[in-house]
Amino acid sequence: MNGSNRLPGRTRVLLVTGLLLAALATTGSQCSKVLDPSGKQDPALDLAGGVADCVRDCNAVAATARSAEQSLHVENVQECEGDPDCLDAEGARHAAVMVQIAQDSEACKEICLHEQGGGSGGE
Repeated sequence: MNGSNRLPGRTRVLLVTGLLLAALATTGSQCSKVLDPSGKQDPALDLAGGVADCVRDCNAVAATARSAEQSLHVENVQECEGDPDCLDAEGARHAAVMVQIAQDSEACKEICLHEQGGGSGGE
């Protein structure tokens, strides 16, 4: 069980990490829903509400990703069965994913602010 279960676990790690990153990447498209097909702001939109909703969506996706990553990390640590090399690799992988989640969340929020009129209009 020592070596044979590690490959499927690591394959699962890569799959889940990819899915989390894909979910975060698609959040950017959710953030720009308030734009009409021409890319112009919908005049009926309450900008403050639209930006707030967009940021809230970014935060929700990031929270879901962090929770899923934390669960995966706990599972992977257990699968390491105390192997120091495995634990080090898992710790590094987990830290990198958590940093990526934070960066993706911030990028999503930037999209909310810039594409939905939350900025100063170039001033």
